[in-house]
Amino acid sequence: MAAYVLRLLHDRLAADAPTLNLRACDRLFYAVKGELMVDDHAVSPDTALYRPATCRVTAGPAGAEYLRWELLKAPVSDDGAVAADGVESVPKLSVDIKLDAARDHMLRCDRVDFPPGGVAFKHTHPGPGIRCQMQGRVTIDTKGQRTEYGPGDAWFEIGPAPVLATAWGKGDSYFVRAMVLPREWRGKRTIKYLDARDADKPKTQRATVLSEELIDL
Repeated sequence: MAAYVLRLLHDRLAADAPTLNLRACDRLFYAVKGELMVDDHAVSPDTALYRPATCRVTAGPAGAEYLRWELLKAPVSDDGAVAADGVESVPKLSVDIKLDAARDHMLRCDRVDFPPGGVAFKHTHPGPGIRCQMQGRVTIDTKGQRTEYGPGDAWFEIGPAPVLATAWGKGDSYFVRAMVLPREWRGKRTIKYLDARDADKPKTQRATVLSEELIDL
């Protein structure tokens, strides 16, 4: 097993912010609002883009706001934040993880929506990931702890640890996540319910894959 760091940052770029030059790493962008350009690719709000190489990030006339997940080989000497005029770069969460470098992996970004009071029955996933709540609130029960997350809150799930997710009842909710997964899960749903009876129940949550790319560790 090899040591890696998975981290999430939240960047806001003013319209007149300079071009950001980001170093090479396995990186996912999720556009929140505004006009985001990564190299020559426009990233529209509520879409994601994977970039493994050095890249240039610019904002359009309306500015840009986006989430940025990065997977790096440990140790990591910086927090990933960018310091420049017109740029607000906030590290949200950084987690040390272990990955089997002998296995093939992929990096997936998806969005998970819940109706009011929706529940994702107790389940696991085959790999670790960082989530960020974008709208509404969700309560996560895992490893004997219960935590509620609201807009802008980020949390980490190891994958094999059972999780019960319950959305609040005051409106629709959704979060966006990036997970590091074995390649054999490409194109497949990763959720596995602990109780076989739950697998047959109607599901209230809806997962939409935004980006799914093979990576080389």
